Amino acid sequence: MIYPESQTPMLIRSAYVAFLALVLLCFAVFDAGLGQKSYEPTSTLDSLNPSTATELSAKKISDRKISEAIEFDRCIANLNLWSQEQSFEKQNSPLTDVSQNDHSPERSSSQLQTTASETKIELSDSDEISIPAQLPQIRLVTFTYTRSNEADDSQPKVELFEISEELVSEIDRLRSNPQVTGWATNAITVLDAIAKSPTNSNQLPVYFQQLDTLLSQMPQLTTAVWNASDQSQQAMQETSQIGQIGYKISRRLSIWRAITRSQSKNGDAVTAKFRSANYGRISFEELDPRWVEYLKLEDYKSAFESLQPDPKKQRKTARAILARIYSPVLQPDQAAYIQQIIDPELVGVLKHHASKTISTADLLKSVEKFEVKNSSLSGYYLNDHYQGLLWSDDPEKQSVAAELQTHYRNANFRLSVSDRLLNRMIPALPSTAERVSENIKGAIVRGSSQVSNQTRVAFVPNASKLQLQLETDGLVRSDTVARTKTFRILNQGEARFKVQKQLLIGRDGINSSQKPYSASNGNQHVVGVESKLDNVPILGWVARRLAEKKLREDQPETNRLFRNKVTSSAESRVEKEVDKGLAQLRNYGYNNLLQPLISMDLEPEPVELRTTHNQMIMRYRLAGRDQMAANTARPRDSGNSLLSFQIHQSAINNSIARIGLNGETFTGEELQKHIREVFGLPHYEKISDQREQKKVQIKFASLDPIHIGFEKDRLAITLNLKSLKVGEKGKRFKNISMKAVYQVQASGMQVFLTQDDNGTLIRGKRLKLREKAAISTIMKVLFKKNYDFNALPAQFAAKINGQNLEISQLVVSNGWIGVSIDDRNSTPFNQPTIATTPAASPQRLGDNLRRVLNRR
Repeated sequence: MIYPESQTPMLIRSAYVAFLALVLLCFAVFDAGLGQKSYEPTSTLDSLNPSTATELSAKKISDRKISEAIEFDRCIANLNLWSQEQSFEKQNSPLTDVSQNDHSPERSSSQLQTTASETKIELSDSDEISIPAQLPQIRLVTFTYTRSNEADDSQPKVELFEISEELVSEIDRLRSNPQVTGWATNAITVLDAIAKSPTNSNQLPVYFQQLDTLLSQMPQLTTAVWNASDQSQQAMQETSQIGQIGYKISRRLSIWRAITRSQSKNGDAVTAKFRSANYGRISFEELDPRWVEYLKLEDYKSAFESLQPDPKKQRKTARAILARIYSPVLQPDQAAYIQQIIDPELVGVLKHHASKTISTADLLKSVEKFEVKNSSLSGYYLNDHYQGLLWSDDPEKQSVAAELQTHYRNANFRLSVSDRLLNRMIPALPSTAERVSENIKGAIVRGSSQVSNQTRVAFVPNASKLQLQLETDGLVRSDTVARTKTFRILNQGEARFKVQKQLLIGRDGINSSQKPYSASNGNQHVVGVESKLDNVPILGWVARRLAEKKLREDQPETNRLFRNKVTSSAESRVEKEVDKGLAQLRNYGYNNLLQPLISMDLEPEPVELRTTHNQMIMRYRLAGRDQMAANTARPRDSGNSLLSFQIHQSAINNSIARIGLNGETFTGEELQKHIREVFGLPHYEKISDQREQKKVQIKFASLDPIHIGFEKDRLAITLNLKSLKVGEKGKRFKNISMKAVYQVQASGMQVFLTQDDNGTLIRGKRLKLREKAAISTIMKVLFKKNYDFNALPAQFAAKINGQNLEISQLVVSNGWIGVSIDDRNSTPFNQPTIATTPAASPQRLGDNLRRVLNRR
């Protein structure tokens, strides 16, 4: 495992560690237990709305999240041990197949995205899992419910679409460009008409169609702006801004359409109303205690078997249990086992309590607030609405949840790898000598063979999976002696062989069971024949001639056997090496990549996997069940670079939210130590001495303690503090926000961050100039003026001849940072010298994280 250079700042370093984990995870996470088919994403957050927000302590939220992450990590480790035990038992006892329960809600597959809708376990023939016939089952005993078709008699309130002023202002600013004036005027007119229409208005489809027409004009609009300008950098920014506004309208339009569809069919939907007895209890006799702990069944008893149940606690518990049932980090056998032991009636009860009635007005407000300010608080409200819709038994509401996931929990990390890069990483293989010792047709064959081969990777186009073809070309030269009772035959052979093996990487893991295809072309030649009768005149000559004649007659069969031997040996060698490499990959990926992410309750989920002729493309969502993800359009890469990645700020902020800062108090020294321990970072230069740092007391805000933003070639780091005290007897400042902005530039393979003094901002209630100066001193402890680091880790760059690479594209905009790396086209860039310090190992990273979370 390779880490960034030691000069990387602590916050940029944390983002970089998250990025490296994602990059390597894309290659390692797919296989049994690493890349299964995704199930319904859920969250453990309980319901929160403006009227109840003040009742929930943010400090408790932080502590609960840390404890849940530790608990989840421990539970998964126990389940993996359970899987190993089950695997051993299956090998030593007869098993019987049992049909699976289908817990998936009734919904149309055309209305939901694959990652949000598929809850039924579907296994291929190669992945078939056998389960003992006698299974302990978690079932309801006295909890009953009935379904009712009774419609709600209350009249629906008149609700209007809410459209933020920020969106209208952005469109209005486009009027300054003559090429866009008419389009912007029409767009504002249509949006104004939508904002004044009730959500159940019959006129809305007409307005939506008009927006579709305007959106279809976007390509011609950007082309006209580009052709009418001097095609400068400013013109490029203008066309990019027009495209971003179009996407903002498009994603809102998808949500509006889904809402109007759900309202128009709401009267025909069958609602489920549960009626319980005084208490409801569950029975899970003989169930493994590890499953009781993982599924939070004791929490269920506490929430649902109480004589005075709390609806909020029940919703929280139901969502937590459903999140465990459909967790994407479960191995296939674990997911299948859950489907067997969970009573579908119990799942129905959980989904009923996990869902809730969603006000259309509240949902629209949450969408607009998240659009305007992508923060943990706005994401909290939107995520609560998303879950309330997701677990509903109404397919139309589920379709709204699917649209929310598509546009506001979209992939926040994309990686594109070229076949050129992968082939550069394959080292040249040295020739190997092998001993030959065989018995062929009664002859003892001894000798040696020299094998030389080279492997390359080719991509096979596939729209839904990563399909790779490993191709091995080799040459075998042999020098052998075959001995019989009478003759000694000297042979020399030469054969070329080719072996091809395909790997399919999908949501269900790595499929490498296909037998390799192999072919060879070569011959074996007799270079000498010796006989025990050589010393006998005439008879020896006759014996050799008879032997040579027999060898010529057997030559076709001999060559066939020789070629078969070469191909079978090559196949065996390739199979052995591939199996060995995959085993190492699975072990490394799980222990060093997946497990640390599980510790932080971050579940990487593939959104897109595909291969083209020369690119392997992966898009991932890195977000916990209670977090949102990307909601803006990512920057485009060239499509033919060696390596490119785009990472959204939500991927970094979601990771920061899991490192135990929310609502916590530190001194300056403790904060630096905490960051280093969590990410396994080395020490870096300190600006002030330790005595000054100990006099600083920092209490982070409960939400967004540290927020990273990518906007207009700038990286903004914001610290939100609940309180700040400078000095032993100094004044305690409350609700302080400190913001440092860095300009991002690249040259060669170096990335440079330069602090922009105009972007530095200190906010607080009634702060005086002298007080701001004191706080500014603290900022110098946390933020240096300049940082520079390599875009790729040094060891990785060395493997691919990194001295001849350069950053061909660096885009920081609209919440994204996009980097493309390619071969250097100009003269080599003289990179500045950077001091290096060995980084912590990946295993130590996970251990450090778990130790710190347990301590806090």
